[in-house]
Amino acid sequence: MPTNYSEEQIATALELSIEKWKANALTRMKHTAKIFAETCPLCHLFWKEDEDMPEEQYCEGCPVKKRTGFYGCQGTPWVAVRDAYYDNCVSVQEFRELAQAEVNFLESLRTSKP
Repeated sequence: MPTNYSEEQIATALELSIEKWKANALTRMKHTAKIFAETCPLCHLFWKEDEDMPEEQYCEGCPVKKRTGFYGCQGTPWVAVRDAYYDNCVSVQEFRELAQAEVNFLESLRTSKP
């Protein structure tokens, strides 16, 4: 399923996602971090879940899925961030480090450095 977004729209969503994750990497309380799809500019463009759609078509066109081959940010540092978000034994500092890994991952998706 092709997407109708321009390279500029995708690059803008990626940059906004990077900024969101930079804020998460500085959070003072991990449960105030914004880590889910409803706050992700890339997800706003590409998260298309439909009960009639095969899972392999979710997130079609997203640069994250293009890199990992998986939908829903599987195969990225986000998975560890999500787990840490719910784990009371994970410190805020550890959470920040995991969030920074997601920043680094997203920055690696840039086609050209701004």
